[in-house]
Amino acid sequence: MRLGRGHVVRGVVEQPGRSRLERDRDDERDRGRDADREPGLGRGGRIDPFPVAVGDTWVYQVVTSINNAHALDTKKVVEVTPMPDGHRVTMSDSASSGAAASTVQHYLFYGNGQIGFPVNEAHGVSVVSSNGVTWPDAAGAASGRPYHSVLNIKLSSGQVKTANVTVQGGGTESVSVPAGTYRATVVTMTMVSEVGSFTTTAVVKVWTAAGTGPVKTQQVVKAGGKTQLITTSELVSFTRQATGS
Repeated sequence: MRLGRGHVVRGVVEQPGRSRLERDRDDERDRGRDADREPGLGRGGRIDPFPVAVGDTWVYQVVTSINNAHALDTKKVVEVTPMPDGHRVTMSDSASSGAAASTVQHYLFYGNGQIGFPVNEAHGVSVVSSNGVTWPDAAGAASGRPYHSVLNIKLSSGQVKTANVTVQGGGTESVSVPAGTYRATVVTMTMVSEVGSFTTTAVVKVWTAAGTGPVKTQQVVKAGGKTQLITTSELVSFTRQATGS
């Protein structure tokens, strides 16, 4: 799914006594303000669901259902790179579960409000595409319309398969996690692939609170007539980088 760009139409109010040159100068100043906004604050003041300033840090409690193992997972924005149609946000992702592991994830925040969401090994599958799974903008998520695509995924076994991917908003819900209670938008990513003679379905459900980002994630795998909850991740704390630091 290739993404287009959003458009903002500014209203123009004529003010008596102001020259055309003055109006043009003010318009140029306003355009500069839009360009200087931190990623996550879209044009026209639209707030994207993730804060994405360098230094923003999320800590999650992750529970693996198979063995009831508990771990803390820390995600931190380490770089924000402008793209022609948005920003590429690089996050470090480190887990502490006896043996520490650290990886890098890339999120794509497009100017039209869509998001390229990385799906990695922790979800039971990983999306091979560097663009991840494309989320709809806020209006698309609220509509409940399913968005379909075909992507290559890598299973935990190492096999690379073609998967039919559906992304669909599920409205809003109140969700309680260690960090507090949030009104969250629900987005579900469903990836269906053929593994041998079986159809395997990986479902990743994410609760996202505006101004905070993901507060809860569940990963479920359906195969061989069985449904298994793989992991549950819940927000413990979110620290936003102070302006100017």
